[in-house]
Amino acid sequence: MFSPQILLCLCKIIENNNIIFMKKNILISAFACVCICLLINSCNKGSGSDGESVDPAELPTISTNLVTHLTKTTALSGGEVISEGDSPIISLGVCWATHENPTVDDERTLDAEGAATFISNIGELEENTAYYARAYAKTSKSTAYGNQVQFTTLSGDAIYGSFVDPRDDKVYEIVKIGTQIWFAQNLAYVTENYKWPNDNENVGEEYGKLYTWNEAMDACPAGWKLPSNSDWENLEREIGVSSSELDILGCRANGRGATLKSTEGWAGNGNGFNNYGFNAFPAGSFYNNGDVYGFSTNAYFWSSTSSSSTRARARGLEAFHSKICQDDMSKENVFSVRCMKNVTVQD
Repeated sequence: MFSPQILLCLCKIIENNNIIFMKKNILISAFACVCICLLINSCNKGSGSDGESVDPAELPTISTNLVTHLTKTTALSGGEVISEGDSPIISLGVCWATHENPTVDDERTLDAEGAATFISNIGELEENTAYYARAYAKTSKSTAYGNQVQFTTLSGDAIYGSFVDPRDDKVYEIVKIGTQIWFAQNLAYVTENYKWPNDNENVGEEYGKLYTWNEAMDACPAGWKLPSNSDWENLEREIGVSSSELDILGCRANGRGATLKSTEGWAGNGNGFNNYGFNAFPAGSFYNNGDVYGFSTNAYFWSSTSSSSTRARARGLEAFHSKICQDDMSKENVFSVRCMKNVTVQD
């Protein structure tokens, strides 16, 4: 006798070409073969974990989260169960591999069952390596998979060294991100009209000082500069911000802000992961009316790019989300400064 798999294939041939076939002088019509196909659950059903056919409509529908919080060996993803299907979900998670369309036979997380959304901590990765990931939902019948996402782990050490500002002998850690070298701390140089964060001289030195745009333009030491908007965009590209988001004003690039934030100092659950050594502390700001704003909840940094006679482009991080904000702000506002080296270096 023909196996069900062979009969299924013959069904397709007959259905597409309107032919008949013969086995031991028995004529089987296309109609009869279609009946056989129906009896063995038809070509439209998948194979379950125990070998029986499964209608895709019976399986859960699941989506995969974008991968964020990348380091050299770890990443964060997860998923959302859109519909549960006809059978209870017995396990959820994310599977990953260096090849496309990973399955539960590859590396995977095992996350809380029964949750509509879940977070997956992906670990034991190789640095500077491209991976593919998919969320999965396993039932007693089979396993459903979400959309595939791709990510690449980081490479190299974050901290590049240190720099001594010859004007006041203050030592700053510096960090190499891509081909750029940045201060890994807020500038703390005393200018004529600097401000203390939170209007409090007893705040920690990690918060630095705050400056109007005009003072910020000349605040960095020789050999360093206030980064332009293009410099900030290059940094954003390096940490995974998509090209389509670079020109958007407001807060965008969800998840990428947390990679620049410090791991402490932010209000609520606002601490970041400092994946790149940028170590942004929430020094807050002063508005042009003199009001103190946002200490422990935001960090805003000037760029050298002027958008009008009274406004200039700035970048911001906030405690209540993981996005990176950009806007044209009054030059009289008082923000943090991150200095960037005048030259770039090769990887």
